[in-house]
Amino acid sequence: MSKTSEKIWYNMPASKWEEAIPVGNGYIGGMITGEIETEHIYLNEDSFWYGGFRDRNNPDALENLPKIREMILNGEPDKAEKLTALALSGVPQSQRHYLPAGDLFIKTGHKNETDSYTRLLDMGNGISTVNYSIKGVSYTREYFINYPSNVFIIRFTADKANSINLEFHFDRSRYIDEVGNENGNSIYMTADAGGKDGVFLVNYLSAESEDGKIYTIGENLIAENCTSVTAYLSLSTTFRHESPMNYCRDTINNAKEKGFFEIKQEHEKDYKNLFERVSLDLYSENDNDLTTDKERENVDFTTESNNLIEKYFNFGRYLLISSSREGTLPANLQGIWNHHFLPPWDSKYTININAEMNYWSAETLNLSECHTPLFDLIERMRENGRVTAEKMYGCRGFCAHHNTDIWGDTAPQDICLSSTYWVMGAA
Repeated sequence: MSKTSEKIWYNMPASKWEEAIPVGNGYIGGMITGEIETEHIYLNEDSFWYGGFRDRNNPDALENLPKIREMILNGEPDKAEKLTALALSGVPQSQRHYLPAGDLFIKTGHKNETDSYTRLLDMGNGISTVNYSIKGVSYTREYFINYPSNVFIIRFTADKANSINLEFHFDRSRYIDEVGNENGNSIYMTADAGGKDGVFLVNYLSAESEDGKIYTIGENLIAENCTSVTAYLSLSTTFRHESPMNYCRDTINNAKEKGFFEIKQEHEKDYKNLFERVSLDLYSENDNDLTTDKERENVDFTTESNNLIEKYFNFGRYLLISSSREGTLPANLQGIWNHHFLPPWDSKYTININAEMNYWSAETLNLSECHTPLFDLIERMRENGRVTAEKMYGCRGFCAHHNTDIWGDTAPQDICLSSTYWVMGAA
């Protein structure tokens, strides 16, 4: 059983994205709101970024670099700054940005009046659950994203037969290409990231039940009079797969062959192999009767909670394991979780410190495998960085500035005199 400090829990659904519980396996991310009437899960796929690679190196940089240096040496920093903004900025000035993969909505037919409610993340096994009771029936939801099989599992169960009725559908505001259904038990949504050579996304969900009825109408998947329902969700893009649709179908079929219990066991074994390598014990008191939000409210500048400190320590490890695994892209500014079409700081890789901060714990907490996506990104940057060094500065070697994206863009980002023209990103 997990320690109290390995659990984050609440007695109400999330009222906004920031209050939702994150789950992930590096490739796929989800934010669980745990709403009773209509569950809302925010979805992300690590490679779903706007557009594709561009050569943004300023073609006029090298010609103007000696003039900028001369202005600085002559005590004319204002003139140097003006010319720098013109000649040393990227063209265009902005790199690519990360995009949300959409939303999954699940209507339950329940009202918000419950006899009890718990929304929990167990960081000891990497599984989130929601439990509540309505009119004497207890309902449980389980959510986890399996890394070895790369599938998002959502399971609904009730302690009274034939009590579950659900409607699943995808949404992504106006930014959807196609929705549809297949085989009477599956629905999908596709979206184009836009831009030249933009990646193409597929979200695919299939459900099964031991009893009751599963069928599709339009863009909806419906479960009727079931005692349990297991939904298998796969996301993929053309960044890795020529046919994301076929990849999603195959992934889900393979997961179904294993079945829910084997997939869950596989997930726990894989996750615990990383999480259980390190533990922190500050001899905390048992604060299990406090929800996490109340526990935080009880801590101020004059008091401290060893239990909360342990929990914060464990949450950091959980987030790294959930957003950066071998073969995935690195944890970006928000890990893998983002619901904005224009996210803060583009939700990319700020390599003057922020990207590194995500990985401070990787080696000290024995999570070296989680570090490898960052090294893979640096390898992609090297080839581009050699071009930047030669084109912009007339130098050998490898140069990068303070931001990059999944294509390893090394040209300057934004027009900000205090950071844009810093040339030490490669170092």
